Amino acid sequence: MIFIVNSHYRWTYFFAITLFTFLFGGMLMVSGQWQRALNFSSVLFVVLMLFHRLKIHYYKQPLLISDFFLVVDWRNWETLIHYKGALFGVIGLLALLGYAIFGFNDAESLGVLGNSIGALLFIVSFSLMWHYSKNPSAVQVWLDSLPDDGRDVFLNLPMSCRGIFFKVPNFDGNSQNFIEKMTALSSDTNNLSETKPDIVVTLMESTLNPHQFAFSQQSIPPLSMFEPQNDTVFTSPLRVHTFAGATWKSEFAFLAGVPSTDFGTLASGVFYSVVPHLQSGLVKNLKAQGYFCVALSPFTKGNYNAKSAYDHFGFDLMLQPQDLGYPAPISKNLWDISSEEMMKYTRMILEKQHPALENVDQPMFVYVLTMREHGPYELGMENTFNLQMPNLGLKVFLH
Repeated sequence: MIFIVNSHYRWTYFFAITLFTFLFGGMLMVSGQWQRALNFSSVLFVVLMLFHRLKIHYYKQPLLISDFFLVVDWRNWETLIHYKGALFGVIGLLALLGYAIFGFNDAESLGVLGNSIGALLFIVSFSLMWHYSKNPSAVQVWLDSLPDDGRDVFLNLPMSCRGIFFKVPNFDGNSQNFIEKMTALSSDTNNLSETKPDIVVTLMESTLNPHQFAFSQQSIPPLSMFEPQNDTVFTSPLRVHTFAGATWKSEFAFLAGVPSTDFGTLASGVFYSVVPHLQSGLVKNLKAQGYFCVALSPFTKGNYNAKSAYDHFGFDLMLQPQDLGYPAPISKNLWDISSEEMMKYTRMILEKQHPALENVDQPMFVYVLTMREHGPYELGMENTFNLQMPNLGLKVFLH
């Protein structure tokens, strides 16, 4: 009741009440025990609220129904080991969930009458949520609350349920401007070489040039990796849709050619629900040009559904450093492998030092995902480079 009363939008009152009725009716339909059903729906409300706050704390985003794609995939659970606070939080939530399910299981049953009333409440509340989740007023209120607000989890969950069903994004306007820009490009192919170069793309998330920030004081040395080299042709900042986490969103945007945000509430689950529908993208375009495409990842093939997703992107082969001699079990995620080591294994791929590459006579595209630069970061890190910035806390720019 407290969560419902403290809601921020009027539509939340409606969806919170119907969601509570839905959960209550579901348990009453199954068990026939009204005390157990009341306990289940009440405690589950607390679990959802705390889970929502946990996600906001670590990802700065509200809980949506598509997040459960990641939650139920046990191959992603190892990530919790590296976030101790989140691990203890999830253990506590699981204990509450267990109490929600099994609490009051010895209460007196209402029998068939209880089952029937529960089924009626379950069906009616579900129908109401399904119907009003497409109400223009409700949709607008919900969309206006995202992505930075989204405080009302009991509005987010019912409203985002429709989003788990894939549909091609629709945009206002037309493609005329894009067509004009494309047709204006030079189509001269006389100077193109028939020899196609190998291509290596490295995703080093959270890696950026700290010299671009206006520190009032700092002693950061020159960083050659961000400075133009003799053979540098072009450099530019690149906008991404995530930072220090949710790396698959950056991967998806690069490999698919469209940002995950185009898919609304499916944004967190694009590696599960969107990639099977891709018909084009960078990798498929390169394959059409005769390239053999390899993905090198420090994580296991099952983590975040990577192998399946890379297959849908069009990669011919996915390798882990362990496949190339790194001393670790193939089932282990390599959280601390350095980018230098990843580049060493990239060179081995280009030199075809793997049985699956021995007979490849095509130019190669190698996509490399690094890990060492990603979170979590040490909160006790010293201010080694004497960073100072007015009106900004030290932890903000250290981490």
